[in-house]
Amino acid sequence: EVPPVPMEREFGVVLLGCTGDAGSAIAMCLARSCMRPSALRLALAGRSVQKLSELRRRMVDAGMPTDSITLVQADCTSTQEMEALAARGSLLLSAAGPYEALGENVVLACVRTRTHYADITGEIHWVAAMRDKYGALAEASGVCLCSFCGYDCIPTELSMHACARALAPGERLVRVECVNKMASGGLPHGTAMTLLGMCTLGGSARMGLGARGFLPVSERLATLGSLARWALLPISWSSDLSSLVVPHGMGLLTTIVAHGSARKGGFGGLSFVDRQSMPFASTGSMVNLWGLLPICAAACAAALFALPMVLWFTFASFIPGSLRVASRLLASYSYPGDEASEVRVHTSARGSRGTRVRALFVCPGDAGIWCTAKLACETALAMLEGLDALPAGFVTPGEFAGTLITHLQHAGVHLSTKLER
Repeated sequence: EVPPVPMEREFGVVLLGCTGDAGSAIAMCLARSCMRPSALRLALAGRSVQKLSELRRRMVDAGMPTDSITLVQADCTSTQEMEALAARGSLLLSAAGPYEALGENVVLACVRTRTHYADITGEIHWVAAMRDKYGALAEASGVCLCSFCGYDCIPTELSMHACARALAPGERLVRVECVNKMASGGLPHGTAMTLLGMCTLGGSARMGLGARGFLPVSERLATLGSLARWALLPISWSSDLSSLVVPHGMGLLTTIVAHGSARKGGFGGLSFVDRQSMPFASTGSMVNLWGLLPICAAACAAALFALPMVLWFTFASFIPGSLRVASRLLASYSYPGDEASEVRVHTSARGSRGTRVRALFVCPGDAGIWCTAKLACETALAMLEGLDALPAGFVTPGEFAGTLITHLQHAGVHLSTKLER
């Protein structure tokens, strides 16, 4: 029997990588959380003490007591510094990406010090590699390592589990279709760097092999079918939005994570499709030809963007150092996000006995920054509140969906289901 992970440590949450776009937003969400700020012992960790001090000032202005926040200078490229940092917290929440380049020392430190872990990565190949390396040790140590805690996966994964929970006992979920609608959005710096790294010959190969390794063998065929429906049907109709929709830009990731989560939830082999309306597009109407005009505009923009991406793929694949050059060029790039925006995910699902379920997920903030920050913050707090019940090993948020859904609902995130027999 594995002894319980020590709960009484210097900090409840250690937030690493908190001076970037998403990380600073997570810090502000922690400061504003519905959980009493004075009850949260928080460490802000990063390389720049000056940036950490400025972030703490903003958090204090938002209502968090100064003595609840400790600054820790630490570099995630140092294994010693990461182990010393992780050992001080009950849970480490990492927003330091790209994770393939910066994440392994953090994961290893958490496993060695028996510190629970969460992140906002979308790098599924990296998660698969970390699970292969450290999964057995994490399970033996009773450590929970939860990835995909941002917008990328939580809305679709939790909506799917909410639909499954709404069905009568004995009826299993067989089909899920999600449609994402975002009022506005942009590309965070970390996401931009991750995408550039994936848009190379080596990055694409790692992504494909990692995605395959992430899934159990029994779920791979069903996943291929879902990915084919996602990729090969460029335009489809959404009755929820009365509009034409397109494949979700993150559909490759969300589909793989959803299938892995469904298999663990007892309803593997389902059909899953993830789509989205065009950003800035209203609900379908005659004015926008029921979503066709925004789709045509986006297609034109994609065509113009295709040539630079082909050139980047060629240079980055065959010229060493291309990614380092791009990193320096993008060093000053920043996207602060839009707190006034909103993310909606409409889900329609069907059970094995023909029961239909509809779900609506609504979270404040733009997808890349503030929605992700809200979801990551509340996932970390939900994990912190239930440390003794966390599953051991590498997991996704769906593995404690019931607890997390309840916590998110209390924190201002809407998730409701409706049966249609």
